[in-house]
Amino acid sequence: KDVKNLFTVELYMYKFSIIGNGEYTLNDAYFYNDNNQPFNSYMKCYAKSPSTGEWKNYGSFINSGKIVVTRFDNNGCSGIFDGKLKEENGNEIIEITDGRFDINYSTL
Repeated sequence: KDVKNLFTVELYMYKFSIIGNGEYTLNDAYFYNDNNQPFNSYMKCYAKSPSTGEWKNYGSFINSGKIVVTRFDNNGCSGIFDGKLKEENGNEIIEITDGRFDINYSTL
């Protein structure tokens, strides 16, 4: 609902090309300063802090939500997502609910 306080959302589905349709449980998010390769699904966002109004990075943590791919074919993919995300290097938690994506490969 309150998308005016959300700048970007990044979804990463581990083994997407193998699994395709299905549910991906969120795990720890990898931030840009990490040198690790992601071996799990995660969600990140850049959003305004509800408590301070500052723009901050937030990321998922173990079992904090899910991404559900409902369509995956030669034309694109679609799905829904929700989860709780923790502030990078902090303790504040925000929640994203009723997220949706529709990707058309011909427009990428």
